[in-house]
Amino acid sequence: MEIPVKSRQHITVAIVGLFWLKALLLNVVFQPENEPAVTGVRDLFSTATFYGLINLTVLLLLWYWSGGKLTGLGLKKEGFGKHLMIGVLFGIGMLLQHYLLTAPLFRSFVPATAHEGIDMSLLFQDTADIPFWILLSIFKGGFEEELWRSFEMNSFKRVFGKAGLVFGLIAGAVFFGLQHSYQGTDSVISTGFDGLLYGLIYLRRKSVAEAMAAHATFDIISILAGYYLYA
Repeated sequence: MEIPVKSRQHITVAIVGLFWLKALLLNVVFQPENEPAVTGVRDLFSTATFYGLINLTVLLLLWYWSGGKLTGLGLKKEGFGKHLMIGVLFGIGMLLQHYLLTAPLFRSFVPATAHEGIDMSLLFQDTADIPFWILLSIFKGGFEEELWRSFEMNSFKRVFGKAGLVFGLIAGAVFFGLQHSYQGTDSVISTGFDGLLYGLIYLRRKSVAEAMAAHATFDIISILAGYYLYA
């Protein structure tokens, strides 16, 4: 018996909820046991790329299975280059607001334990790793994470309308922040806020290319700054 499209869309929303539950368990409930070990940028690149490809495969299979098309996720040929350039500008703006405004602001309100976590300086020692960082920023930070964010919002929108879209935007930002819990509580809050802004960038023109370019630009510049700061 064939499953109706509407039922498939409900199942897709439930699966998104399971992904969020996994993020909650791994990054809050079992966070101490789940704290990542720093084994090198190239190992990080391989692991993140592997799981990113799995996430993309699941995303696309679910989206098509539930009756969606790529245009419904904001992937459009028209004006693609223009949206990328606009996204780069948004990325620079995101960088400025994060490091000059929201990150210092949130850091001033969180507990003193907020900076516990892995020693990030260990990831910025070898300049030969920069190409791996850039590729990771484009694929993982830009393409995979922002396509997943669009998938979350649009999956809820199809089932619950505008209310679902707003819920997907906010909940997706919360769990995006939780995925950075290894960097400290202040990073959870400021990164979650960044996730909210990336979602709004997408909603501005329903162009995921803008959000992808903004996220990738933010990550690339942050990484280059990391090499400067930890040199």
